[in-house]
Parts: sequence; structure tokens; C-alpha cells
Amino acid sequence: MLLQKNWSKTTYETLSDLIERRKSDAATPKYERNYVVTDWDDTSALFDMEDATFLYQLFHLDFHMTTEEFSYVITKDITVAADSFGEYLVKDIIFRYPIVMQQKQTAYDQEWKTSSDYQTFVAQMAYFYRLTEPSIQKNMRGGNDMYLFYNMTESELRNLAQNTLSYWTKEPLTTKTFSFVLNGIQKSCSYRTGLRAIPEQVNLFQTLRENYIDVYVCTATNQILIEEFGCSPEFGYEFKQGEITGFRLKQNDSAQFLAEVDSSQIETISQGKADYIQTLEQLYHKAPILYMGDNNGDYEALTYPNLEVGIIFDLPRKGKINELKQIAINQTPSDTLYLIQERESILKELEQK
Repeated sequence: MLLQKNWSKTTYETLSDLIERRKSDAATPKYERNYVVTDWDDTSALFDMEDATFLYQLFHLDFHMTTEEFSYVITKDITVAADSFGEYLVKDIIFRYPIVMQQKQTAYDQEWKTSSDYQTFVAQMAYFYRLTEPSIQKNMRGGNDMYLFYNMTESELRNLAQNTLSYWTKEPLTTKTFSFVLNGIQKSCSYRTGLRAIPEQVNLFQTLRENYIDVYVCTATNQILIEEFGCSPEFGYEFKQGEITGFRLKQNDSAQFLAEVDSSQIETISQGKADYIQTLEQLYHKAPILYMGDNNGDYEALTYPNLEVGIIFDLPRKGKINELKQIAINQTPSDTLYLIQERESILKELEQK
């Protein structure tokens, strides 16, 4: 049964009606049912699993690379302007990497985390991967922080994801700021930190399945990270492998990850999300009845032909996602019914837990 919880009245009534009209029963063959597709980070869960994994990996220096490999990985698929702050930043990060890794190996207990080199390295890496430095340009789709999984096996990456979940689900939902000074210039950046399952979404997915409506996740985050969140019995989402699709890395002959996206798979961001939905439409012979997302990377999925309902979670975003928000606000006639779902009440409730 769908519970209203923190859904707005309009969203709750729309979802209840949609489920009632599009439900099936146990006798209905799978690909004759209806289905739903959803984003994950900031849509199905709070906050961002990719950022959370990056910060956990960074805080614990959980890297499997030599200095030469690290240098290759962090400069892969970026362009850095010559003689710029970005160039000096990259050089300083690479310079500090062997220092902090050596400190971790030789220091007693957690003493290495108190060193100035470690604290500077963490702040510099956090800023570097925030992609706000104008002299550094990313030349890939998806987050290049997934390249930091270089040399890990799938088992090691799943273990990293599990440790990330264990760590951040116990930490408060807040904003962390990182600052450092390089060449007399101070830089800072912020990350929203903490991870939580969203009770409204857990209940929605359960209700959809109870009514024989299939549910799929399409995420621009590394697929393995979201599988560890969405498939874990601890959080109640009850997804199975095969129902979650995201970015994947290539592996070498030793089954270790490379700093290279697996181009044989759909790159599940922007148009790639629509391409993924198309693969589902070929199976179900119809568009999804619902897509849920929160940012520009969801735009193409939210405008997929014959989509019945699109729910946009109202977070501060720039770009074309706001065009769809305006359609929802103005109730402009559209083939797809767009709804805006606020997040403040959900966030406040989860912050108290």
C-alpha cells in the first residue's frame, strides 16, 4: 500500500491513481506488465553514492596504485591549461601522493590522518574532483573519480562500497567544506555528506512490485556502487542485479579495473538514459509509465516519448531541467504529466534520525 508520508498531496494522488490504473497480477507475463525507471542519487536515496565513495576512499587512502599509476589516473581524460593554477594543483597532488601513502603504512594507528600533508592532500583532491577549477576541463561523460578504482577487483570495489555505506549511513546529513592554500591562493569546495535510504521511495518501490509493476534504476554512477546500496537487504529497496544499470569500467586480464569506461555498454547519462529506456521498451513494447529524476542528466529520460508521468525532485539545479519544472509549475499542456516533489520535509525528517 502506498503511504503518503512526505509526498505532496498532488504527487501522492497521482502515484496512487497511476498504480491503480496500470497494475497487473501474478498471471500477467513479465513483459506484458508496466514498468518504472528511476535515477538513484538524490532521487531514490540521499545524498550521492558516488561522492560518498570518493570521500571514503580519500579519507582512508584506499588506493591500489603506484605513484606512476596514480599520476596517469588523475590526469586521464582531462585537459589542464598550461601554466595555470590547475597545472600546479595536479603537480602538487601527485607530489603528495607517495608521502601520504608512506605515512599510512608506517604511522601508528590513525596518526597519519593528523599530518599536514594528509590534510592538504584530502582538501586538494576534494577540490580537484569537484570540477570547479576553470583551468581544468573534463573530457568524459560520467564521473572521472571512478578511475580511482584502478587495479581493484570487483570484490574489492564491492567491499569499498559496503564500507562506504557503513560509514556514511552513521554520519549526519550535512555539508563538509574543504580548504587549502597553494601558491598563495586559497581554494575551497563543499560536498553534501551522509547517506540515507528514503522511506517514501522504499515504500513506493515495494508498492509498485506488489502491483506487478517492474522497477529499474538507471544511474550515472558506477553500477557496482548502486547495486551494493539498492540490493542490500539492510536498506529495504529489494532490487536485484539486472535491475540496476550504471557506468561500468573495463577490466584487464587479471579482472582488475582500468581507468577506462566500458564503451560496449550504454553510458547512462543524458541521452544514454533515454537509450537505456529504449532497450526496455524493446522488451515491454511500451514506454515506462513513470520516470523520476532530479538533474540535467535526467532530462532526456524525462522527455522520453510516451512517458506518462515524470517526477522531478526539487533541488537547486541550473540548466534545462528547469524547463520541465516550468512546465510543471505553469501546468502547461504536455504529453507527459510533470510534477515537482519538494525535498525539504524528507530531508528534515532524515536529519533527525
